[in-house]
Amino acid sequence: MLAHEAVKTTNMFSSLTKTNSMGGSSTASASSGTPTSSTASSKKKPKSKKKKSKSKTDNASPVGNKSPVEHEEIPAQLPLAQRLEVAAAIPDTHAALVGLLGWSRLYVHTNTILIFFQSDALSLLLSNVLRSRPAAAVLDNLEALLANCLSVESSSDTMEAMGTAPHRQMAGEVVAAVRAIADQLQGDVEDAEDIDAEAERAAKSLSRLVRAHALSLHGVDLDSPLTKDVQDLEAKIAQVTKADEAVRGQTIRESFQRRDLRSDALSLYETRLKKLTKLVEERVRSSEQHKVEEEAEEDEDSPEDDTQTVEDETLMQEVTKSLQDMQDRKDTELAPLRKKKTAASAEVQTLRQKQEELEAQLRAVKSELQRAVGEQHQADEDMRAVEERFIADIARFRAEHQHVTRRFSRAQRRRVITTEQKQMTDAEQDAIVDEIKADIRRNVEQEDAIELLNTMADAVRGTLRTNKFVRERYALSLRMDPKVLGYGTVGKDTPFGVFFIYGRRFKGFHVRFRDIARGGLRMVYPSSTDAHALESARQYNEAYNLAFAQQLKNKDIPEGGSKAVVLCDPIVGPVGDMAPRDFIIRKSVKAFSDALLDLNTTDEAVKEKIVDYYGQDELIYLGPDENIIPEDIVWMTNRAAYRGYPVPRAFISSKPDAGFNHKVYGVTSEGVAVFADVALRSQNIDPTKQPFTVKITGGTDGDVAGNVIKILHREYGTNLRVVGICDGTGVIEDPQGLDMGELLRLVDESLPLSSFDDSKITSATGVKHDISTAEGIRARNTMHNRVKSDLFIPAGGRPNTINENNWQDYLDADGKPSSGLIVEGANLFVTPEARQLLFDNAGVVIVKDSSANKCGVVCSSYEIVASMLLETDEFLAVKDELVVEVVDKLRSLARVEAQLLFREYKKDPSSALPPASERISRAITRVHDAVLAHFDNVCDEDQQILFTLIEEHLPPKLRELALDRVHQNVPLAYIRSIVASSLASKIVYREGLQFTEALPESNLGNMALQYLKQEKKVQRLVQDVRSSSLANKDDIADLIARGGVRAGMDTPTKLCIN
Repeated sequence: MLAHEAVKTTNMFSSLTKTNSMGGSSTASASSGTPTSSTASSKKKPKSKKKKSKSKTDNASPVGNKSPVEHEEIPAQLPLAQRLEVAAAIPDTHAALVGLLGWSRLYVHTNTILIFFQSDALSLLLSNVLRSRPAAAVLDNLEALLANCLSVESSSDTMEAMGTAPHRQMAGEVVAAVRAIADQLQGDVEDAEDIDAEAERAAKSLSRLVRAHALSLHGVDLDSPLTKDVQDLEAKIAQVTKADEAVRGQTIRESFQRRDLRSDALSLYETRLKKLTKLVEERVRSSEQHKVEEEAEEDEDSPEDDTQTVEDETLMQEVTKSLQDMQDRKDTELAPLRKKKTAASAEVQTLRQKQEELEAQLRAVKSELQRAVGEQHQADEDMRAVEERFIADIARFRAEHQHVTRRFSRAQRRRVITTEQKQMTDAEQDAIVDEIKADIRRNVEQEDAIELLNTMADAVRGTLRTNKFVRERYALSLRMDPKVLGYGTVGKDTPFGVFFIYGRRFKGFHVRFRDIARGGLRMVYPSSTDAHALESARQYNEAYNLAFAQQLKNKDIPEGGSKAVVLCDPIVGPVGDMAPRDFIIRKSVKAFSDALLDLNTTDEAVKEKIVDYYGQDELIYLGPDENIIPEDIVWMTNRAAYRGYPVPRAFISSKPDAGFNHKVYGVTSEGVAVFADVALRSQNIDPTKQPFTVKITGGTDGDVAGNVIKILHREYGTNLRVVGICDGTGVIEDPQGLDMGELLRLVDESLPLSSFDDSKITSATGVKHDISTAEGIRARNTMHNRVKSDLFIPAGGRPNTINENNWQDYLDADGKPSSGLIVEGANLFVTPEARQLLFDNAGVVIVKDSSANKCGVVCSSYEIVASMLLETDEFLAVKDELVVEVVDKLRSLARVEAQLLFREYKKDPSSALPPASERISRAITRVHDAVLAHFDNVCDEDQQILFTLIEEHLPPKLRELALDRVHQNVPLAYIRSIVASSLASKIVYREGLQFTEALPESNLGNMALQYLKQEKKVQRLVQDVRSSSLANKDDIADLIARGGVRAGMDTPTKLCIN
């Protein structure tokens, strides 16, 4: 560390000296107590000594006598640290002064004037000059002292006459004077005025002092090899130190490494410098001992000096080698850092180029978006013009044909003006409608107007029930004849019933395909008035299509399919303001459900105000769908109880307390997983023994997708490899399989794919994209087409994602599908047309949504039955046990349908699975309806046989607790539906489509009953055989169980008919 501090002092002193070396000489004024030049000038020096002194003095001339090199003035406004750096770059006296400073340390013990240079007085003087502002008088004293010292330099005679003792005496006086000056500087700190000016003057004076005494009086030979080596050594140390300090700023870790390196090197230098110092001291002492012989040895070389020079050169080589080693070590340390910096710079450049490309793409997308928005605005304007023209035509028509509209009003008033009047018969209603239509034909010329008015007349005639005259109703409710509204776009079946509800800020349709039917309640809130117009045009089609799909899906449960779609009028508010939206939706849910209860209430006071041409009671079973929250479910259940609905807890499913949460228990995904298992085995993949790959649409925080990951991992462990998954936040892909632990973490914490830990993507082929870039959006939207896998499970995403216009994107360049097996966990992900095209052109095997995800609705049906049979506290007490039993039944129902589906496919591989799935649904529904129609013709004995199916339908725990409550708590129509659905599913799943479809329609109900009776008989026979002592009794019992029922159907049986 001593060497390090010496280097710092050297740099500071040389910088100060260079800063002021261009100034002129100071005027030397005498100061009391300071020796003068006259005392020493009278003494003579021997000739040889004078010659040697002259040589030394000449060597100092580049510093003291040479003309200063011109250079630019250092700006005074710079901070002191920067002034020193600038001064250090001035080449004038820098090398000589650095060399002198090095020699001052070597002569520290013998050279008295240089003892002052190394002493605390100098350090104190420099620090005070740099930090303080001494008075001008102090500097005058210093200059007087220096002038006296400089006077010695000009007198060779005085030098010759002086000895060592006078030198030391004068040096002592100099040191004492400087100490006094330093003390005075400390005292005058507060009085100083200009730091920079005083620093320059002090440095100038010190420079002259050093030159005078170090060069003239003490004969330092700057031209000797040892001196030059020391000067080079000091320069190298300064360069290394400066380089280290520059590199040190790169990073904290590099700084610590370089500091240790520098410390080691400087410690080595200090040790060697001490050796050099010791060597020089020994040389000086030897020189003093032989001082008397110097004159005799003036003209000859001393062998001892040569030896000493060799030793000095050897030591200097060692020091130089040490410095070189230190430089090499530094270069070695810096090399990887430089490479790292170069690589980082290249990466930064690449990222900047990528950023520019993305910005260009973004600009292109924005331009395309602006164009699309412009087209949208133009389309909106065109639509608005059409609507305005239509409204104007209606207004004109009304003005021209006021007598027709008045006839409509009178007809409606005659029909439903009050319940106190006698309701018209069907014939009377038909006569009035025919009269109105004839009047329209006579008075209206335009065909579209005639069609519109005739439809309005049919709508009035098709109103079967209304709450128009119920006081304080929430909304107008009409139970319509379904023939008036017809069918939608995915089926041709006429619904069983249609409700139309019109409220203050909404209108809704409830379409049902059976008397006992259940389906979701969906609230639609468009973002704008234009979007509202589009939704309004397709509202009935949406309700019909969803109810039709639900009917196919509900084949295994007592309820048929239904769906309610309520379209709210949007309130245009500030962007991001959700309050108006939530307010309208919550109010609309209450008004819609209460208006439905008006038409299905047991309250006699309300029923008296209902105009009813239907004449039959109906039960409504709803479920939650889009924009329905738990608070809505609670309110609807409580409102149903308040309004006197027969089974209020069954009015809507998925209650927060006494219900089965589909996402928590994964009920829908349990069925999807079973269909996936059977489908994989049909492709000769045993998932319990072989690895298989799967891609999934739908996030880890979703119901179906998240739970299907958990269930597949539960069943197959490490054989499962999820190679691609996407949701609304992004997409993750890896042909080697994604980290299952990380996927399960997201599922358990209900987090989206954007929360996937990037460090878990360890494969070189793994990639994660978010939707913050156009590339990420494209990757997310095309994952289901691109990623290769054994199985594809659409468990989320937009309806009609794969359709007749883009199905070819699912195929690669060779026409092969990215996945040959699709199990539809989400509804309508693939359109019917696309399903058939994929099968015909690429052989893609698709398990239709109505089969694959049916277990969700089956679970809700069990919840409805449980709510009828158990009180809330009873349900909660056995809920956990009941859930397990319900899941077992769900998996069993999924497996028997999946096995039948692939048995039918195996019989005829040229037929796609989706039509077979619809055939299964229709076959079960056909038997179901036949059994219901046959019920009234069945005797009591056979009815009791039929009612045994209720026991089979209920989960064991529910059967144990409430089997005896069925006839008391459950409506008879619902009981009969349980029997019909259970028997129909049993026959179709066991015997197949060919047998069921061949049964004649006229006797189908009775044939179903006989099937059940034969099954009971066969079960008794099997039990008898198994309990007998017959050889091969198990084989015999198995054969009877497999074919006994069909064989018994051919045997005439006694009919029991009321």
